[in-house]
Amino acid sequence: MNLDFARINVVEIFPWKGVAVAALSFTLGINLFHAEAAQAAVFGDSATTVNTFEDSVITGGLQTVFGIEGSITITDDVELPNFIGFYDIDINDTSLSLTLVDNSGATDLILPADRYDRYYFEFDTSTITSANLDGSAELNEFANVSILEAGFPLDAADLFSTGIPVPIEFENGGLLLEFGEGTDLTNLGVSAKVNFISQSVPEPQAAIPILLAGGLMGVSSITRKHRSI
Repeated sequence: MNLDFARINVVEIFPWKGVAVAALSFTLGINLFHAEAAQAAVFGDSATTVNTFEDSVITGGLQTVFGIEGSITITDDVELPNFIGFYDIDINDTSLSLTLVDNSGATDLILPADRYDRYYFEFDTSTITSANLDGSAELNEFANVSILEAGFPLDAADLFSTGIPVPIEFENGGLLLEFGEGTDLTNLGVSAKVNFISQSVPEPQAAIPILLAGGLMGVSSITRKHRSI
């Protein structure tokens, strides 16, 4: 937080006694209001991961929820081992990776046309500002990554009767990693990796209007006093 004292000149701008406090309050409020969200590390944060499945035949072209894990603390360990029976998901400060550890549940080892396996990620106190793919060609060549805006609603069906409540709202936005046609699940150990940059979710600035109001009230009060003299 920076205080711009160059913007306060009590003698030239407000010649009356006591206005310095009001001017300082106003300047402080403006600087807080325009403060940018700080760069964040997600280590120690909590993450929610949702998997959905879509196929032109199996689900009739509808995206349907398949699995969810919420409020998993990000540590040095693999956060989600064998998630939905396929991937070890490991998250660190600047990337997340999905490593294929089991393909026995795959209907097809190579995803056909019009089939999509999607992974949604949200952090409790961080938002994603940029992301790009890295990793094994078997997975990344046929994958796409996109950033979810704050408040994104995942309005999926529940054709597999998982009981997962839908729609699912991503309050802070997040990431979507999508595997499509051609994704090769033949070889265990291959990984898809997403590199990302995150920022802290700004905390509510409820005190700012009060601070600004206090400063303006001070100016008004002093002005009335000056006029009454």
